Amino acid sequence: MTHARVSGKFLTVGGERHLVRGVAYGTFAPDQDGVQFPPAERIAQDFGLMAASGINTVRTYTPPPVHLLDEAARHGLRVMIGLPWSQHIAFLSDRDLVRRIRRETAQHVREMAAHPAALLFAVGNEIPPSVVRWHGAPRVEDFLRAIYLDAKAASPESLLTYVNYPPTEYLDTECFDVTSFNGESWLANATDKPAASSRGVWPTSDMLHVAERWRRTGAGTLEYEATVDDPAMLTGQWKTPKIVFKRQTRNRIDVGKCFVDDPTTVPPKVAAAR
Repeated sequence: MTHARVSGKFLTVGGERHLVRGVAYGTFAPDQDGVQFPPAERIAQDFGLMAASGINTVRTYTPPPVHLLDEAARHGLRVMIGLPWSQHIAFLSDRDLVRRIRRETAQHVREMAAHPAALLFAVGNEIPPSVVRWHGAPRVEDFLRAIYLDAKAASPESLLTYVNYPPTEYLDTECFDVTSFNGESWLANATDKPAASSRGVWPTSDMLHVAERWRRTGAGTLEYEATVDDPAMLTGQWKTPKIVFKRQTRNRIDVGKCFVDDPTTVPPKVAAAR
């Protein structure tokens, strides 16, 4: 089989440049058997439509069944295979969980690496900033390097990536073969954003500046707030409501939002429009 390769800032397959024209496929609610993908007939229909539209890459968020990879190969599609794990809890506090994550990730890579439809593996996805702050960036970075090495040992020729996003852009993920980044700002989902904005669309410019402040207020709590400045788009500074992260159990961090009845919690441009 032909593995994908990194060539500068591009991917190549079989010596030819692979310009990713991709879509996400999932996540899907599990069926009665716990399968997190549509029936085989629907997958064949979906992939046929994708190929006819010029799509050449599909991203899954959970390990796909073999018949999905077979169908992708039949339609000339490559798959970015997502391998999820419990990144939304304080996972590093549980040694057994850490060992299981590393073992299962390497096992999934080993099982699917030889399939001709496998483009690369995403061995992690958007660890929440609250979890990163709780453990500390160095510990999270060490874990990501460890999981990369485990997966590389399982399939040295496979390409590996970690999908990062703006709230944790400071994480050092240079060990990975490919850089993946969700460019959607968390501002897209902020409260009281302009009515004309939909999810993923926040009126920002290159002058946007966001100052995030984290403060440990107790042995089991973190307090977060941010200040947003964008002279080209906002009529003034906007400060988010305070968000309190509380550690409820040994390895779980729950979120409680404390909204203050204060006009400064409304983006200035929206307040001016009202």
